[in-house]
Amino acid sequence: SLRRSSGQSVMVGLRQGIHVRFILALRGTRADALPVRTGTLATVSLSSVGKILLARESDATILRIARHANAVDPVSRSRVHPQSLLEQIREGQARGWAESHEFPSPGHCSIAAALPLIPGQPPLGLCLGSSTAFMHRERPSLVTALMRACERFELMTQRARHAAGAIEIFPASPAGC
Repeated sequence: SLRRSSGQSVMVGLRQGIHVRFILALRGTRADALPVRTGTLATVSLSSVGKILLARESDATILRIARHANAVDPVSRSRVHPQSLLEQIREGQARGWAESHEFPSPGHCSIAAALPLIPGQPPLGLCLGSSTAFMHRERPSLVTALMRACERFELMTQRARHAAGAIEIFPASPAGC
């Protein structure tokens, strides 16, 4: 629904150390949509999903992860200033969504919001990726669509939890049986 309504690429990612792995990636229907593939790894400190997932961490942890990512990937395009990253993360946390610029490739960017936590699962982020030009033109409507998709996901997970709790497959046996 989000992909269809926005025409942009939709991804779901989880953090794996200093990376984000996109466990679901759907290429947008527009010609200028972000080219994506399921399974892709991205640097956590550069991707919008990484930034929104890092918002759950302490400042000290974020700075440590940024320094580690910089040490592992010496390519100047992949390096971040740790304090600047911390500021971007806290800004994204305050507004409820994070963004990347010219990442993962020049001419593209993304916005991401944290999906509601699912018990027993790692935190996930939902992301919309597009051309930079399209994102600048349509950011307010894309942010609204992204946040509504997260709200719908929350309702679905609440219903699923409620249904799972309401159905007792094997009734508790009486004491002593």
